[in-house]
Amino acid sequence: MMESERVVDELRRAGTPVSRRRVLQLAAFGSLGIAGAGILAACGGGSESPTTAPSGGSGSGGGTSSTPSAEGTPGGGGGEAKQGGIWRMAITANPTAYPITAPGALTDILVNKTIYNSLVQYQLEGDTIEVVPDLAESWEAAADLSEYTFKLKSGVTWHDGEPLTAEDVKFTMDAVLDPNVNASGRGVVSSIDSTEVVDEQTVKFVLKYPFASLPIMLGYNKPIVPKHLLEGQDLNEPAEFLRKPIGTGPFKFQEFVQGSHLAVEANPDYFEGAPLLDGIIFKVIPDGNARVAQVRSGEIDFTVIEPAQIDALSGVDNVEIRYVPQVNYYFFAINHSSPKMQDVRVRQALVHAINRQAIVEQVLKGRGQVATGPINPLLGPYYNPDVPTYDYDPERAAALLEEAGWTKGQDGVLTNAQGERFTLRFNGPKGYPAMEQVITYAQQEYQKLGIDVTLEIVDWPVHLDMYHNLEYDLLMQWWITPPDADLYDHYHSESSSNWWAYNNPEIDELIVQARSEPDEQARIELYHELQRKLAEDVPVVYLYYPEEIQAMSTRTKGLPAMGYRDALTWMEKVWVE
Repeated sequence: MMESERVVDELRRAGTPVSRRRVLQLAAFGSLGIAGAGILAACGGGSESPTTAPSGGSGSGGGTSSTPSAEGTPGGGGGEAKQGGIWRMAITANPTAYPITAPGALTDILVNKTIYNSLVQYQLEGDTIEVVPDLAESWEAAADLSEYTFKLKSGVTWHDGEPLTAEDVKFTMDAVLDPNVNASGRGVVSSIDSTEVVDEQTVKFVLKYPFASLPIMLGYNKPIVPKHLLEGQDLNEPAEFLRKPIGTGPFKFQEFVQGSHLAVEANPDYFEGAPLLDGIIFKVIPDGNARVAQVRSGEIDFTVIEPAQIDALSGVDNVEIRYVPQVNYYFFAINHSSPKMQDVRVRQALVHAINRQAIVEQVLKGRGQVATGPINPLLGPYYNPDVPTYDYDPERAAALLEEAGWTKGQDGVLTNAQGERFTLRFNGPKGYPAMEQVITYAQQEYQKLGIDVTLEIVDWPVHLDMYHNLEYDLLMQWWITPPDADLYDHYHSESSSNWWAYNNPEIDELIVQARSEPDEQARIELYHELQRKLAEDVPVVYLYYPEEIQAMSTRTKGLPAMGYRDALTWMEKVWVE
């Protein structure tokens, strides 16, 4: 029996949560484990909660989120910073260096963080993530939080030498909100009704309703793009710009070789000072085993690994391992446009049928916890643990399906009164062994209930297209979020990132009410209610909240001990020995 099959078999036979002793008795899984925390092309967009709501004040305020410290070497210290050198990072797919329509994959976000800037960014201060200026020098909110005015830093130029102005900010936000543009993450800025240019260095956002967290959301994958190069172009596919992207960031686009790498070089005129590195190479390495091998050999400087890959790198002299808290969650997306999935009893049965605690213990090796909803426990008071949890209970799952009108036919497959068989297209990305383990295990559990499950394990770009186009019944995905509890992007029926066709008017109303509530305690209570309602309605099968495990070369210095998605915002400060 192959090791991956053995893990699936252990999960299948785990009728009760597996003890840590039992986990330790399992054979080493080789390079298998949780792939989701790796340099994966995750879809961005949803949101999570700060422990302190943003004040909307000027300066470096705007919101904070308490986060436990990372385990392991903090990665950034030691010696005097040196100029020069090339830093190499693994990505899993070909990136798109055009943030307006980039599908929100982490491969795109990571590259774009080096080429472009946003108005604000996230910074780790001790155990707290703070919202601090990036292109913006300061910002102020109206007393009722219905308008925000941002003052831009002076002296910022695009890579072609043209100055950044408020017109660029307005152009970017108008493009993202234009229904004719296939913009990603539109829900993040959906509270904006209009963007006004006050003067060359000042821009005002007029909101549809008060929104306390706008500054936080503007730091989440919302880079500013140049109006002078994109105005009048097809914003869905600006051919010339795609050949040579231009930003304001610390690095300039150098070259892209499809299937191989994307390279950026230092921007000597960067407004915060020239980077210490000469350049960065983002190497396209789809296979997790290859990523581990290359960080071990020194061919790359950074990747994020699976729990079962830790042993392969522990004790390797040139590699540091860091355990970094990450605000995310993994789930099975449910296609709500499928008639059978519109019955909440069916959705509840899909949760009861799988042993999520066993998945955490055996696949994550205990580095994570069972998810109860879209708001991560790291986000303090906004997280509500008092919600329905749907413990592993196959008998209850079978009873719920029977209540919903599904009974087993002679061939053992569930059939309804109309003679329709319960078939399930179950999709996942190829090359991520842990996700394949979880999906294969779930397939077996669902088949025991009488569901006819067809697995579709496909290449990442195909997987993403199927996700966005609702070509699935069940699909495994994950979500890395900004430090705010706003749930509009994935759960509001009008969001462009609602990729499971979820439509619940009560949830829509609560989302808008919560995001527009200026009082923090009242806002917390609304998000607690939202989590209860979502848990009852089961829009997705919530799986787990994992840690992020980073494998980094010991020559890497200055990289903050944050989730890598945000750490790359600070690449101008990174250097190599």
